[in-house]
Amino acid sequence: MALLLACAKKVKILDSLVRQGRWAEAKKVQKPMGSIYGQTLGIIGCGAIGRMTARKAQAFGLKVFGYDPYVEKWLARRTALRW
Repeated sequence: MALLLACAKKVKILDSLVRQGRWAEAKKVQKPMGSIYGQTLGIIGCGAIGRMTARKAQAFGLKVFGYDPYVEKWLARRTALRW
């Protein structure tokens, strides 16, 4: 999530310009600054880290989609065992 926010808010570029004392250029680079609210985030791998990232992303207003080929197999085996 930190990397996603850093990219959206141009943290690295702005940090570099401000450290060099290039304030005017930094002010120009700020616009347009992206918003992540309402954007879509795709997560590959829905293990513990993927699920935790999805919860945090939803708190920022992101639409989250996940893919994990093992989840379908696990659910199929678990459902078969119940019957």
